[in-house]
Amino acid sequence: HANDLTLRRGQRLVVRGHTSPTKPGCAVELWRGEVRPLVVGPKPVRLARSTVRADGSYRLVRRFHQKLKARIVVLIPACGDNGRGLSTYLGLRVR
Repeated sequence: HANDLTLRRGQRLVVRGHTSPTKPGCAVELWRGEVRPLVVGPKPVRLARSTVRADGSYRLVRRFHQKLKARIVVLIPACGDNGRGLSTYLGLRVR
């Protein structure tokens, strides 16, 4: 869940979410671009990184200083017994 997908330059994007099953201690990352394998296009860029809390929640924050129109996604890399997790893609616009 993102707080707002249309921002002004200098504003922060805050993405909060919850993993199921809980994956405490696992990394969680916010990416711009296509992170799926075998997808043609520009190389994806990691925007933020955090750790899943004990209750399974996470919070990712990134401040944007330039105009931008991009697709963003939350990625939880493989961790412990769990495989990689990928959220749905969202459109982001920075004016």
